Amino acid sequence: MTQMYTRKYVYDAAQRILHWWLALSTLGLMTSGFLASKMDPGSDQAFVWTLHMTVGKILVVGVVGRILWGIIGPRHARFSAFIHIKSWIESLKSKKMLSADGAFGHHPQASLSYLGFYGLIVFMCGSGFSLAAILHGEGPLAEVLLDEFKYLKIINQTHEYGFWAIVFFIVTHVGALVFHEWHDKIPIAQSIISGFQYRTHKQIKGKKNDDQR
Repeated sequence: MTQMYTRKYVYDAAQRILHWWLALSTLGLMTSGFLASKMDPGSDQAFVWTLHMTVGKILVVGVVGRILWGIIGPRHARFSAFIHIKSWIESLKSKKMLSADGAFGHHPQASLSYLGFYGLIVFMCGSGFSLAAILHGEGPLAEVLLDEFKYLKIINQTHEYGFWAIVFFIVTHVGALVFHEWHDKIPIAQSIISGFQYRTHKQIKGKKNDDQR
């Protein structure tokens, strides 16, 4: 039986560019940071750490852009579109966190994890700049934290915890995309490339019935 879809343009070009900006720079930071931590001290390691800090600055530009676009951008780009308190409470009560949503826009339950991810990335930028200042005397915090080694252990530990939290987010994010593509038969992943979201007629009908209750 042929599946019938309705599509809608949801993600504007700026939102899609910023999504990939954050995604690629985050992956670049994770890769360079992991490699540098496994290398012996020397010129090669220093080069990778320098690359790591450079990519970190690129990430900060993307974060600032996403924050601004989350305030002044179109409806589905704004952070207000991520807040679904009623849906979060209902999901906790029903214990249904992976149910498909018939509305266009960010999935209500996934939105909570996105907000958490943005908060985590802001924290990682702060802790990263702190480490760069303490260890290398670089970045906007250099004058305040240069050689303040008493803070090094706690900042470094929390930065590593943040790294593994991001790994967890990426795995669950990609896993949820694969699950919904398979289970709900909806081309979800392409939306952050094309900007178009698809919903089945059954989903849209179900959403309208829920809204009328």
